Amino acid sequence: MMIGAEFVKERKTKKQFGDGVNFGLRIGRKALRKGLILRFDPHWIAFAPPLVINKGEVDKMMDIFSESLRETIKEVAA
Repeated sequence: MMIGAEFVKERKTKKQFGDGVNFGLRIGRKALRKGLILRFDPHWIAFAPPLVINKGEVDKMMDIFSESLRETIKEVAA
């Protein structure tokens, strides 16, 4: 099973961030440095956790993702 998210600059129009922003890449690289392996490109990320995973591991995965997302939002907004 794979779960993914596409990132857009404007939710209503679904306009993507410009190519130079690399929103998905930034999140993915930050997550990798923190120990979370994701699939990612400039506009999306995807999780592909193992079939056998426990709640603690999912919580840690989501914590790393959330932290990486928050950091990226701050960078892009600056």
